[in-house]
Amino acid sequence: MLLLGTVFSLVDPARGALGVQPEIAEMHQRLRAGFARLQADLLLAGSGPQAGAVAPLARLRAPVLPALVGHRHPATAGTTFTADALTVLYVPPGAAAAELASAFSGLPGDVPLAASGDRCPPGVTTCGFEANSLALAFDAAGRSDIVRVLQISAGALRLRSVGEGPAEPFAAGSAIVPLAVRGYSHDRAAAELRYQNGWVTDAPVVDNVVGVSIRYYGRPAHSVDVRAVAATAPCLAAMLATAPDSDAGPVQPEQELTADVLTDGPWCGGRLLFDVDLFRVRRVRVELRLQASDVRHRGRDPGLFHRPGSARHNLAPDLFGVIEVTPRSAAGW
Repeated sequence: MLLLGTVFSLVDPARGALGVQPEIAEMHQRLRAGFARLQADLLLAGSGPQAGAVAPLARLRAPVLPALVGHRHPATAGTTFTADALTVLYVPPGAAAAELASAFSGLPGDVPLAASGDRCPPGVTTCGFEANSLALAFDAAGRSDIVRVLQISAGALRLRSVGEGPAEPFAAGSAIVPLAVRGYSHDRAAAELRYQNGWVTDAPVVDNVVGVSIRYYGRPAHSVDVRAVAATAPCLAAMLATAPDSDAGPVQPEQELTADVLTDGPWCGGRLLFDVDLFRVRRVRVELRLQASDVRHRGRDPGLFHRPGSARHNLAPDLFGVIEVTPRSAAGW
């Protein structure tokens, strides 16, 4: 009996070790899935439009914001810093910019588009806009706002402003372009990485996420010629005007852009306000911490388990992962 008991005590942990492997594999799969979503959107940050006589989105306004923006949030959300949330803005591939033929008050209403000229692809009267999608309106002064495309008719869009607070009016001649809004945040209570699309979608992406940390890095000086962008990107020109002269010395390495740097102004963007130092962002670092879905695989050590359990064997410690992404639009300037 003693021999049998000894053999059982040796074999049982081995069986348990095999039993915990699917849990560990599932944790790695969830981590890869979360990073795949984040990387895909961060790479596209600031991209487009591919047609239209306007500057790239990355030079019109900051395409990565350290907070959630859109329909569910106040217009001033872009002036805040949340360490476990971000929003990525980009123009969907193939989309073009259009010009408003009349003023848009911000209230729901039909706004005709100007003749396409060199802005829309030939033969396309609405520049690829789709009903029930988002767009970005902006003007020559650097003001911008997220709007909802409610309906499309021949050569016109029915628009309404998005977000809480007074709407931003735009005069005739302002530009509008289709917009993708990709927001990610950490729901600590539910232990989820969540996704928002700037409108009503708010859904979990990865579950059993117990830690999210987002950090931003950028150069302290820029080599872009202010005169080259002043006409089409006044927000960027304003920031570059106060930046150190890039020819004054050797190029300095990237530095972390902390909350105090990214929320102290100067400000730009009109209703969709942001700190111009966000133009300096060249690299985004995201760290995720995942826990085992099954509490039976969580031990008592708080150093290994953010939400400890009571298990003594067959443990699956929290899994950490990090990605660093440089948006394609940030390369070369």
